Amino acid sequence: MQTRILFITKSRLSFSRAYSINIVRTAEALAATGQSEVTVLSSAKEQESAERILLHKGARPVFTLDVSQRARSLWYEVVRRRGTFDMIYFRDPFLWHIALIARAVFRKRVVFEVHGSHEWRCGWLFWRLSCAVSHGLIFITHPLAAYYKPQKPYIVTHTHSYDKALFESDESKNELRSRLGLPLDVPLVMYAGSLLWYSWEVLVAMIALVPSPALLVLVGVKSDEKEIILRAVRQADLEDRVLIYPRVAPTVYPSYLRAADILVNPLRISYPGSISSKIYEYLAAGRPIVSSLGGANNEVIVHETNALVADLSGRAFADAVNRILRDPKLAQHLSQRAQETVQAFTWEKRARDIISLIQRL
Repeated sequence: MQTRILFITKSRLSFSRAYSINIVRTAEALAATGQSEVTVLSSAKEQESAERILLHKGARPVFTLDVSQRARSLWYEVVRRRGTFDMIYFRDPFLWHIALIARAVFRKRVVFEVHGSHEWRCGWLFWRLSCAVSHGLIFITHPLAAYYKPQKPYIVTHTHSYDKALFESDESKNELRSRLGLPLDVPLVMYAGSLLWYSWEVLVAMIALVPSPALLVLVGVKSDEKEIILRAVRQADLEDRVLIYPRVAPTVYPSYLRAADILVNPLRISYPGSISSKIYEYLAAGRPIVSSLGGANNEVIVHETNALVADLSGRAFADAVNRILRDPKLAQHLSQRAQETVQAFTWEKRARDIISLIQRL
C-alpha cells in the first residue's frame, strides 16, 4: 500500500536555488519508487505554473506539485486536506507547529529532513522542536546526526544529486563554450551557483596568483552581488581576468560546468550540516575540483582522489589550481575518479534511503 505523503513548504519553488531543487527532485524520486503518493504543497505566492517549475527543474510529473498565484495558509490547507494524506514531510524548521498539529490532532506520521543546527541566531530552538515533534528524521550529513544524537528512527543520506541525462551530451568543450559565449582555448577556472555561504573574495585573490591566460568564471551571480565583485576586481586590476554571468536555469548549469577546465568550491561555513549541494554536479561534470572542506564536504570528496582539498585562502586555492594546470595526468585522474564517485549519489538512491525510514515508522 502506498504511503500518501504531504510535503509542506513555504518556499517559492520557482527559484533556482538548491533548496527548491532538493524539494522537487526528492518528491519526484519518492513518487517514482511506486511506494508513495506525493503531493508538494507550497504556501508561497508563485508567478510560474507547476508545469513550468517542473520543466525548469528537469523533473517528471509523477507527483502532484500544488502551487498557487496567491499566498495560502498552510494551517488551513493541512486541516482541509487532513483526509488525503498519511504523513507530513517537511524541511523548514519554522513549520514545526504545523507538524505538531498534524501529529497530535490528526494522528499523522511526521518526517523532518534536517539540514541545519545553529546557523541562525535562536534558530537552534526551532530545529530542536522540529526534531522533537517528528516520528523519524533524515540527516544530510553524519556530523549533523552526531550533533543531534537522535533517540528515534533516522537515516543519513545525501542532500542533492545530478541529472545524468544533462551530463551525457556529445558536445566538446569548445562547442559548449561557443554555445554559451565563453572564451575558447584558454583555461577556465569556474564557480557556478549561489554565492550564499561561499567566498568570492577567495576566488578573486586566487586568480591573481594563477598565471595568464587562465580566467576566473563566476556563473549564477545576482545583480547586486555583481557590482560588489566588479568593484573588488577593478581595485585588484583584474578586469581582464574575471568573467561574471547571471543566474541560469538549473538545467543549464551542467553545460557551464562541462565547459570549464577546473571547478572551484570555496565553502566558507563549517557547521555540522555544511555540505555543498553543488559538489554532486561538479563531480558529474568530470572536471578537476578544488574545494574547501566546510563542515562535511569530506563525506563526498577525498583529497588527491577525486578532488584537491585546499584551505580557504586565495594562496591555497591558487596553489591547487596551478598544480592541476601543470599536471595533465593529475587532472585526468581527478576527473575520472570524480565521475566514478558520483554514481553512488543518485536521486533514486536518496529516495530508497528515505523509503527505508518511512517503512520503519
